[in-house]
Amino acid sequence: MRLLPRIGLWAALVLLYAWPALFNGGPFFFPDTSHYIRAADAAVASVTGHRSIWSDRLLEAVPAGTASPSAPGEASAPNPNMTAGTPTVESPVQIRPARTVLTGRSIYYGAFLYAGLEGFGRFGPVFLQSAIAAGTVALFLLGATGSLAPRCRQRWIWGGLLTAGLLTPLPFFVSRLMPGAFTGPLILAFLSLILFGPRYSRFERAFLLTVAAASITFHISHVLLILSVGGGALLLNLGQRHGWAIRFLLPTGLILVAIAAQMLFSAGVTRTLGAPPTAPPFLSARLIADGPGYRYLETHCAPPAFLLCNYRDRMPQPSDIMLWSENSREGIFSTLDEERKRRLGSEDIRFYLAVLREYPSDVLGSIIRSSGEQALAFDLDHFNYVASHREGARSHLPPEVFAWVERSAAFRGIVPVAPTIMVTIAMTILSLFLLAAGYASRRGRAVWRTPGASAALLILLAFIANAVVCGGMSTPHARYMMRIVWLLPLAVIAFAAAMAWSRGGARARPCPGQRQ
Repeated sequence: MRLLPRIGLWAALVLLYAWPALFNGGPFFFPDTSHYIRAADAAVASVTGHRSIWSDRLLEAVPAGTASPSAPGEASAPNPNMTAGTPTVESPVQIRPARTVLTGRSIYYGAFLYAGLEGFGRFGPVFLQSAIAAGTVALFLLGATGSLAPRCRQRWIWGGLLTAGLLTPLPFFVSRLMPGAFTGPLILAFLSLILFGPRYSRFERAFLLTVAAASITFHISHVLLILSVGGGALLLNLGQRHGWAIRFLLPTGLILVAIAAQMLFSAGVTRTLGAPPTAPPFLSARLIADGPGYRYLETHCAPPAFLLCNYRDRMPQPSDIMLWSENSREGIFSTLDEERKRRLGSEDIRFYLAVLREYPSDVLGSIIRSSGEQALAFDLDHFNYVASHREGARSHLPPEVFAWVERSAAFRGIVPVAPTIMVTIAMTILSLFLLAAGYASRRGRAVWRTPGASAALLILLAFIANAVVCGGMSTPHARYMMRIVWLLPLAVIAFAAAMAWSRGGARARPCPGQRQ
């Protein structure tokens, strides 16, 4: 009988983590969301022939030399190359996406969204993301507080779960259909496995490993974050005899999963379209927007060494404009044909290295400034749709989906984001202060290599790495920082539990703040 109340508590927690979507009347759509879903839909339609409401923009290409299938009610046009009496053999129609297939938009996350929407309706992906987030937070706290007395442990676990749901931006990212919903759960799952693995059951470890393996395929920044946090975990283990295997094998295995997933995706696109997916020139756009790349082109385009030389009259512009604007007077990448898009992508790393050799201090300074800007970006933009996003939703979403998006709170601009932003700033400052004070204390210095204190340190490292990866190497946006800032209060709990372990010794460990 105790099972039913427990199920009810977890169901309430899932609803709590999804409260912005419930208030909105459905999930939040970002301008990129439809591209993720349509990519997965195109793959399903190509393999199975199944069509959904997201199939409205697929192109049907008939292989050369075959008869074109007629529309219902139409007679097939005669083929002058066929003699009378020759049977007409119709080949299956080839499904092709209407837009460029990009490497930066994970078809695996698109498949997750597609399955959730098709199987459970508009709230399906949100409730799945909410359940996964709640599960990873709970298991992280379960591992981090494992040294505390059972009753105290339960209080801290539920306190952490409620803090994440009420006082952080986590519910907003759970409610939006973008890969950022999985950045925090990936970090928590990874840390839980390498630091607290023996404290979990086999099922719990399988859940955490599944979350980590799936999440790392959802966005390229996830690979770089795991590289950074995994490297930090190895450094923290220096001088120790145990723990090396999991700290080396887990990040290596996850990165291999990401590489294999990308290779499989690339092979599938190449087989279907005859060419691999296109990589947008993110690094080039960042350098040009910051200045060093533009100065390099001013002195190295006679003769042109890079295709970018042909578009200097459209520079400089913010990187997002250069990449995504379809206005030929200011945009570059999105205005080109497929061949030149691929050439820009193939030149991206070579251009970045050339500029780095020419202006090393300028590039480094740009990375530091942009990383700092990223770390201080507190906002929940795109949760109230501005005019351009409303028009984008009207033109990019299927009519059946836009019908309820048009009625949403975000479309009307009435989602209450300001309180969460202010509370997030306060919680971030408080968490950083508590962590700094804890590590500066005598007891904190004594436990800094325990699993709980290591988890707090590695969350701080993930926070810094995220700022460098997303701000320094791409374009600073508040959504990149806000997607993981909710981890900081959990780091405080993990560190507090480690300090209680130090105080409790071999006896039953009391709660932080509880008298022995």
